[in-house]
Amino acid sequence: MINKQLAVRYSRALLGNVPETEYQHLLQDLDYLNLILMNISDQIKLFDSFLFPFTDKSELISVILSGLKKQLHWKQLFLILLRKHKFSLLSEILSELEKTVLEEQNRIKVTLKLARQQSEESISSIKDYLMKIFEKEISFVIIIEPELIGGFKAETENLTIDGTLANIIKQSMRDV
Repeated sequence: MINKQLAVRYSRALLGNVPETEYQHLLQDLDYLNLILMNISDQIKLFDSFLFPFTDKSELISVILSGLKKQLHWKQLFLILLRKHKFSLLSEILSELEKTVLEEQNRIKVTLKLARQQSEESISSIKDYLMKIFEKEISFVIIIEPELIGGFKAETENLTIDGTLANIIKQSMRDV
């Protein structure tokens, strides 16, 4: 609970220093940082340790910053987290930041799982369907999962819509 509150506080502080006109750059940075965090999750855990030399932390942060559009903002946040030994909160901060930016833009992030690549027309049709449900603009993260066989599964932080072939068959078997 305390980590969640800290993540919210840090994300709001960062967001307060970025004009709304630059939110798209911030969202691009978030995608980049989430990708980086997936690849260096073991090192991130060590960032809060006194045993991990500060020079090594600084070098890694410099590499991370080189791919970001809002480098000054991120550098300030990273240095604060390092000083307070709270760098391990970065993933939670990024999540809160993304959620807040999307809410302010009346958008929602949806992970769309498909059995295979679909046409733009099919994706657009799914997007229109989901926009009616959520009453928000949709930002897709598309994942191809061949084991779904057919259909789609749309997931948000709070809701899953299962339109997969397997689920449709299961539902029809229940109705018989």
